[in-house]
Amino acid sequence: PVDKARAGAHGYTVCMARGGTKMDVSTLQRLDANILLGIINEKLRLECDGLEELLAYYDMTEDQLATRLQQIGYHYDPMSNQFKAHG
Repeated sequence: PVDKARAGAHGYTVCMARGGTKMDVSTLQRLDANILLGIINEKLRLECDGLEELLAYYDMTEDQLATRLQQIGYHYDPMSNQFKAHG
């Protein structure tokens, strides 16, 4: 069930920024892919219930993020809600 207090326009919860400002998509795209991986996995682990929520929070497409992380050999694993190395 969706927590209505945190529900966004799309019906899923919205990642909450903790103690800082939200990075925009252009900043995320300029980061080293390994740094980006760490930030994204931390957001998924601590603040976002799933990839769709994270993408909505950063206003980016799955293709933008997946393409960037595939460059270093990572893909999204919905079971763990993390980007993991291709295995």
